[in-house]
Amino acid sequence: MFNTSTQRKHWIYPSVDELDRLRANANAKFANSGKIPQDLLLTPKDESYLIRKNLVRLREFCKKFQPVMRNSVIATAFIYMKRFYLNQSCMEYNPRDICVTCAYLACKVDEFNVSIDQFIKNVQGDCRKAQKTVLSNEMLLMKKMQFHLTVHLPFRAVEGFYIDIRARYPPARDKTSQIAEGVEDYLEKSMYTDACFLYSPSQIALAAVVYGAEKQGIDLSSYLSDILFVDDPEALDYFQVAANEMKSLIDKDLQNSPGKETIKRIEKKLQEIMTPQQNE
Repeated sequence: MFNTSTQRKHWIYPSVDELDRLRANANAKFANSGKIPQDLLLTPKDESYLIRKNLVRLREFCKKFQPVMRNSVIATAFIYMKRFYLNQSCMEYNPRDICVTCAYLACKVDEFNVSIDQFIKNVQGDCRKAQKTVLSNEMLLMKKMQFHLTVHLPFRAVEGFYIDIRARYPPARDKTSQIAEGVEDYLEKSMYTDACFLYSPSQIALAAVVYGAEKQGIDLSSYLSDILFVDDPEALDYFQVAANEMKSLIDKDLQNSPGKETIKRIEKKLQEIMTPQQNE
């Protein structure tokens, strides 16, 4: 249950400002370590761009993976990646290495049964080097996440809302398949945001269902007010605020996605940072 989970206790935060503070602290901690010259340091904004780019890489890797990877595995890998870099700096741990490790650990935790050899066959480049990187980072990843490996996702809650709509809301009873396309789009976009740190899986799921319905011109306002939240109008108000905030997070992420030249500049700088550390 989410309400008694480590996710709710340790990985839900009161505001975006708190998340920004944690990431800034991780950046400053490495910057103050004296390991590299000041002129090479990445800013917290640079690091956020790197994480965003490597989440895209993680998504591409998972979508091309054979055998076909479940959405729950992909979403778990995303959350692992975001948890890791909430308190760690890209300047200390290369996101390219960590994102593949997140995918491997997500496969194990979500019981998507592939051997390390099967997994590595999906990685481009030197397979031996990739295997060594994944296995050497696996314990590090778990440790930095405080061994909180169970992740609660919105997919099951989405199915629950579909069942409830079909059972209790005649105007949309036969329209859940139409709603689903927008729901999938919303959930995928939300994975790139900090929604997983700010809202429960059920809140994200309901926001996705409402979004999916709106995209099809289906009005769920009566379902929300007269059925789902009929006994708790304050909870409806709270949800509507949360849904608006989630939509803003998605819009902001799409608007602020870095361009190719920006990523190229930051990755060149990261390579300069990583080279002396690799030679230690």
